[in-house]
Amino acid sequence: ALYTSLGKLAYKYVNYATGTVLKSAKLVPVMAVSVLWLRRSYSAYDYLAAGLMVASAATFGLGERELEPGGNQVWGFILSFLCLGLGA
Repeated sequence: ALYTSLGKLAYKYVNYATGTVLKSAKLVPVMAVSVLWLRRSYSAYDYLAAGLMVASAATFGLGERELEPGGNQVWGFILSFLCLGLGA
């Protein structure tokens, strides 16, 4: 329930497109948890894909900040990443 609530709260601070990209970045904390706790290894291609996912989320966030300079997107990003961490 906390995961869903944080996700909905984060959407108040970021637009829908950015929120969707951030939610799709769930791959990153899942990979981190599986590497640290499960000792799973990934190929360089998988790490490249995760890095590109982070770069796309950052690009969307920077673009949104230029479109809505008065908004509080940083708070939306923090809530989104907290939500992703709880979901992993």
